[in-house]
Amino acid sequence: RLWSSFVLIVTMHARTPASALTKVHTVSITFVRLLSSIAAQFTGNDRLNKERFYKQLLLQSFEQGYLSWEILLNTKIGLEIQPMNAEQLWSYLWKKFNNTPASPIPQLLTLEETVLDYKLTETINSYKHACTILIEGQHGRSSCPEHKQDKSRIWLNGRNTECGVLTMEESPGGWINTREQLRWLWKVMSSTYVHDTEAVVEISAASNFFIQDNLARQAKQSKTARKLALEKGQGRDVGAEVKQEESFDAQKKMYKGAKALHAAVVFLVYRPTPEQLNQACQMLTNSFGSAKAIRERNIAWLVWLETLPITLGWLLHSSSLINERRLTFDTETIAGVLPLTAVRDIDSIGVEFITKGGKPVCVDLMHEQTSRAVITGESGSGKSVLGWRFALDALAANIPVVGMDISSGSGSTFETALALLGDDGAYYDITKGSSNLLEIPDLRCFDKEERSRRLDQWKEFIRKSLTIISMGKVNDPKLAQRVDAILLLTLKKFLEDPEIIERYNAAFEKGWKSSEWQEMPTLKHLLKFCTKEQLNLQNFTDLDRIAINQIITQCNALLASPLGKAIAKPSTFSPAPAIKFFALSGLSNEQDQYLMAMNAHAACIRNALSHPKSLFIGDELSILFKKDGFAEVVGELCAVGRKNGISVLLLSQDIDSICDCSAGTMILQNMVYRITGRLTSNAVNSWVQRLGYPSEIIGQNATEAFLPKATELCSNWLIEKGGRFWQTQFYPGEMVLASVANNQTELMARARVMAQYPDTLKGRLLALKQFTSEYVQAIKEGRSLANIGNNSTNDIEHEQHPTLMAS
Repeated sequence: RLWSSFVLIVTMHARTPASALTKVHTVSITFVRLLSSIAAQFTGNDRLNKERFYKQLLLQSFEQGYLSWEILLNTKIGLEIQPMNAEQLWSYLWKKFNNTPASPIPQLLTLEETVLDYKLTETINSYKHACTILIEGQHGRSSCPEHKQDKSRIWLNGRNTECGVLTMEESPGGWINTREQLRWLWKVMSSTYVHDTEAVVEISAASNFFIQDNLARQAKQSKTARKLALEKGQGRDVGAEVKQEESFDAQKKMYKGAKALHAAVVFLVYRPTPEQLNQACQMLTNSFGSAKAIRERNIAWLVWLETLPITLGWLLHSSSLINERRLTFDTETIAGVLPLTAVRDIDSIGVEFITKGGKPVCVDLMHEQTSRAVITGESGSGKSVLGWRFALDALAANIPVVGMDISSGSGSTFETALALLGDDGAYYDITKGSSNLLEIPDLRCFDKEERSRRLDQWKEFIRKSLTIISMGKVNDPKLAQRVDAILLLTLKKFLEDPEIIERYNAAFEKGWKSSEWQEMPTLKHLLKFCTKEQLNLQNFTDLDRIAINQIITQCNALLASPLGKAIAKPSTFSPAPAIKFFALSGLSNEQDQYLMAMNAHAACIRNALSHPKSLFIGDELSILFKKDGFAEVVGELCAVGRKNGISVLLLSQDIDSICDCSAGTMILQNMVYRITGRLTSNAVNSWVQRLGYPSEIIGQNATEAFLPKATELCSNWLIEKGGRFWQTQFYPGEMVLASVANNQTELMARARVMAQYPDTLKGRLLALKQFTSEYVQAIKEGRSLANIGNNSTNDIEHEQHPTLMAS
């Protein structure tokens, strides 16, 4: 894993008082404070005086130091910086010396504002000095850095690595524009060969007098050089003219208000061996173009100490008047050497993508937030692999996953991967079993208020599903409205009936497959409450009679059809597995597929509402989005699912099917992340016209460079969030890639290997291990998969060596 961390340390010179009167006054104050301190020791007020002193010190540092720089960097420059908290600062210091988890902060002073005054709190975890904690090491081994008689490197004992120091001796000649100026340092640091490298830059105010004097000298020297060239008949001295123009431009800036600044630019390179360190330093030295960076060969240890924020010495500062190692810039050109440009972080945790330069960014759907994402790309772009990685991310956090998979038959995308999870994974073909549409979510783990709210969400979804079943293909808005109202009353009466409540409670108490579970109320029990007498309708109109008749007729017809077994009988699917996928396959009738999809979605919502957090995955739902009812259900889930802790992930080959559905606007407007893989050239226009993507950005998704790289086992993705774009690469685990490979040749090769092992969890895992080894090697070498599983015979019963497996 590659990383680069930037530290910006800003210091300002304090102007020394000039008058003797001020000096005398300062000495007097110091003398009075000394006498007060001595008196406090005798009177017992020493602690109070120290507390008062630290309060004033911390308050002044906040008001006169922190606030001024925050206003400058955040408001005026617009960097949106965030200061480190105590834990982050201590962790940063700890990692400078150690590669183990950081110990507790030894001592911490916290100043809090109260109604009347400021409260100073001292937290002590250890009475040892902070530096002692940093370098004392563990297990009898010190973490104190050493130079080992080599002045060009530092050996970091606590990290088992060596550090080389590079300093910038000459600044760049200039930049074409401001954009290139800001990106100059980032281009170097984002190179593929630059890793485990830090850039530390410290700026401080410089004297304008010396700068102006040097510029005037340079202008005079250039003028003299031009004059000598003409006198000797050498013509125009172009170099002297350029230097003179640059000197005049610099003087103009100074007269217009630009200030002179010193900049100490240092690079710290970390490598495990001296040979690797020398090579890395040499490559970095040659990466700065017109600028000049050299390796520190004499006092590397001292410069390294100066880069720490806990030392008093200024970086590359010298008291000599004739020797200045720091570079001099003005306030306009200083940005060129500041590490202000970097890949913007997305989330702090989640599924990891790698950006240019090796910096990781994360997409979080369910950890610190409840979010939504859509993954799009052509067939073979890696959607399934990426979608499965989000599922594994949820399982690792004990967050249940439910999904819908519109498969064309056997060999579905996630079927093999789910089988490898044993009892924690289940793949249900909903056409071969039953899923009770009226099975309520298990809400026993929630309090009364939350139970009521989640049950209302479930009733809302069931009511819409029943309305869709009752109306069928009838297009009558008035009748549909009355049917919806009748179903609302019917559900209320049904769920308030004591016998129905008792049967639900008994079913959940005894559990799945029990006789009580088989007696759980179903659709046929609901219809008994859909009568004039049960609903107590006072003003019974013809429209009410037609609506009730429509509900009874359509539902009874459904119960009499083969689909009635799948919808109106107690569920044959266990609610226990942590991840469940409901597959729809083998349905040729469009209406049947639509009803089964609604039932599968009901099972997903039921499972999601039963847990505080859950992840819903919809794989290739483009066909079902053509149905208004189903599209609206998914759209509502994207809009209000966050309240119930339901994260949503949709996978699709195109964006048009989502945009064209009745709830397309609702779905896309609630998608926080849009992750786009490889596209066809014809599909680019859809992203430009429908999502407003810049053509120069999304157009790269249709190039050959955006195809998945088989040799590196990675796929390319464009992540968009809030109008910002990240071009990234995703590197799946080899076994993850092998478990969800889903084109025809991959399915056949995996099936051949699986057939050679027993159909047990251990057998399937061993088969996956063998298939992964052969499959990855074949992909990297560009060989055919036809020979995988043909030339090997395995008998795990006679396997003598232990095998390490992970599910």
